[in-house]
Amino acid sequence: MTPEDAEAAMHEWATIEHAAATAKALFGARAATGAAVRDAGARDAGEWMARRTGTTGAQGRDAVATARRLKDLPATDAAARRGVLSPAQAAAIADAASVAPAAEQRLLDAAARESVGELRDRCARTKAAADPDPEATRRRIHDARRVRRFSTSDGLHHFQAAGPADAIAQIDAALKPFAEARFKHARQAGERERFEAYEFDAFVAMATAASSTSGEDTPAPKARHRIIVRADLEALVRGWVDDGEVCEIAGLPMSAVAVRDLLGQSVLDLVLTKGKDVCNVTHLGRGPTAAQRIALLWQAPVCSREGCNHRGRLEIDHTKPWAQTKVTRLVDLDHLCHHDHHLKTHQGWELVDGTGTRAMVPPGHRDHPTRPPPPGDPPPPGDPPPP
Repeated sequence: MTPEDAEAAMHEWATIEHAAATAKALFGARAATGAAVRDAGARDAGEWMARRTGTTGAQGRDAVATARRLKDLPATDAAARRGVLSPAQAAAIADAASVAPAAEQRLLDAAARESVGELRDRCARTKAAADPDPEATRRRIHDARRVRRFSTSDGLHHFQAAGPADAIAQIDAALKPFAEARFKHARQAGERERFEAYEFDAFVAMATAASSTSGEDTPAPKARHRIIVRADLEALVRGWVDDGEVCEIAGLPMSAVAVRDLLGQSVLDLVLTKGKDVCNVTHLGRGPTAAQRIALLWQAPVCSREGCNHRGRLEIDHTKPWAQTKVTRLVDLDHLCHHDHHLKTHQGWELVDGTGTRAMVPPGHRDHPTRPPPPGDPPPPGDPPPP
């Protein structure tokens, strides 16, 4: 079997796997309406399904919840039954479309081109925009906050925190200077590891600094913690978000009340829709201004390559070389993760023309902005997905 045949077979088996997972969830949800859950002594249908299918309780509950929602979402139901959607995609779309039915087709279209992470973010924004009582949702999320500790068979121990977006943003902002310090130390020492590994070291250093009383342990880096918030000024004043308005931290929705509370507790960079129009700021230096950096962090909190949802250590890239333009404009800047920036710099890959999240193509691709294929060449095969 050639590698190309293996790739085709992989896609076919993935479709079968997705369709089978949907069928399993639909039949499981139907079976759970009988006496099976009670007879098994399970807490709920999700736990019963997990026991019967060898999955975790969380996976079982997600499968049952998705199956129950699909009956009111015919387009999503059909796509899931055909195997077009993975269980993760179907769960995200069903969750959002159940409260925003008008967005169902738009979310299905997005699933065809976005990573699961991007799709989940889109679904979260869609669900938040349709929320009839965002303050009640905020209280529910606050009440559900938790920390879990568990280990897996590979010997790894896990520390998992879940809670409101503003609280997680504060933790992330506090962690960032420790992570940057660890990364800088590693580079000076000639170490080369994944940035996620350095973030773990930074998390330990942050905890050590917080608990240190002797002054001899790891000191906290003296760096300004930054949290990026975008909100409509009217929403902040009013206390809730109306249709067409936004109130988000790094692209994730939160209530206006939560942002107002955060204003009194943290150092924030605010991108207000009635504030300075940073999109049209132009200056003669090579690097972006502070205002442009803040705006870019808001506009592109993840890598600009479609299908890549990396958020850590994003690098600013000029779509038009500064050596040619001699100016830096926000519209000409993109965020790229280290891997994709390396592809562009050393292997000739480029983002296609446009702004925002979009495809990245290799040299010779028909959509490559500077190195398209020679005239008469056949179109190239589909591009490989990002790592």
